Amino acid sequence: MRRLPCPDGSYRYVHRNVDDIFPLTVGDWEAQSRVAVEALETLQASVDAGVRTHLRGLFLQLDEANRSMVTKLRTVYCVFASNPCGLPVDWLDKRTREVMAEETTFRTLTIEIHRLQALVAGGVGDNELIIEFAKSIEATKPIEQRLATNAVKDVPKNVAEWQQGLG
Repeated sequence: MRRLPCPDGSYRYVHRNVDDIFPLTVGDWEAQSRVAVEALETLQASVDAGVRTHLRGLFLQLDEANRSMVTKLRTVYCVFASNPCGLPVDWLDKRTREVMAEETTFRTLTIEIHRLQALVAGGVGDNELIIEFAKSIEATKPIEQRLATNAVKDVPKNVAEWQQGLG
C-alpha cells in the first residue's frame, strides 16, 4: 500500500496491486467449486439425485455471481486508484455501496424468479401465484423503500389508535 499526498494537503492510501484486495484467480474459484461439488456428492444416499443436481447448480450460480461482483469491485477500485486525489473523499465508499446494493437486488430477484418457477412447476393455483408474485415484487424493492411502504401502510391504524386515545 502506498500513501499519496493530494494537492489539498490530505492523503489517500492506495494498494499498488488490486489483486491484494480483490484477487482474481480462476484457480481458486475452480478449487472452491470443486470442494462444494465434492461436499454435495458425499450427501447421504437418501437425498434424491435431482436435489443433488439442483444444489450443484446453485453452488455454481453462486460462484458465478461472486465472480461478477468481484469484477465490478475491482473495476471500481481501479478507477479510484487511477486518480485517488481527483475524486471526492467518499467516492470509493459510495460506489462500493452502490455495487453491493445492485448485487443484492440482482440476487434477490434471481431467488424470487426461482421461487416462482418452483411454484408454477408445483402446480400452484392462479390466485395463489398472483399473491406470491406480489410478494416477490415487494421482496425485490430496496430495503429503504420496503420500510417506507410498511410505515405508510400503518398510518391509518396509527391515526385511529391516536384518535381513540384522545376520546
